[in-house]
Amino acid sequence: MAEHQSLIGVTGLARSGKSEAVRYIHTAYGYEVVTASGLIRASLQQESGRTTFARDELRQRGDELRRLYGADFVVTHAHNLGSERVVIDGLRNKEAVRSLGHYGGILIGITADIEARFARDQQSNDGKPHYTRIEDMIQDEAKELRAPDERSLGVLDVLDMVHPERRIDTTYLSIEDVRSEIDRILQSITQLQI
Repeated sequence: MAEHQSLIGVTGLARSGKSEAVRYIHTAYGYEVVTASGLIRASLQQESGRTTFARDELRQRGDELRRLYGADFVVTHAHNLGSERVVIDGLRNKEAVRSLGHYGGILIGITADIEARFARDQQSNDGKPHYTRIEDMIQDEAKELRAPDERSLGVLDVLDMVHPERRIDTTYLSIEDVRSEIDRILQSITQLQI
């Protein structure tokens, strides 16, 4: 098997299959996992002692961390771990993607149509869907789709930066098919560029 990239970023909208892809990269290839939401939750938990947070609260703290430590704080954190292989779940701004490229990392984009993502939300593993109506999901996501600047949340802007050969549309794919696509991507990497 070919030498694998040491730093991988994964991006996509909620319930597209990002976390499943990251779990697979972790278990099949031995990558350490860093999540933007994990760093944001840890910051909030340290301050408040709570363990659950509303989506808007997470978004606001993420904005604060980007202002304090740079929009690429999650990539910098992952790079500074010193691990041989790290996969980052949840890159959501252009500056973070540029930082990933600066460190020689690659970006994988995971997509799915809104109906599939809403259906996945309704079948949530914890039994608690985030949304009761698809319209609520669409309205909530609108806050993160396009960014007014390089440092702000803009998932569609970041997905636009993904190399076409590194995009996976999970709408109609089985988990096994998604894993095969990840294998294909990781085995085909010959140049270290986004």
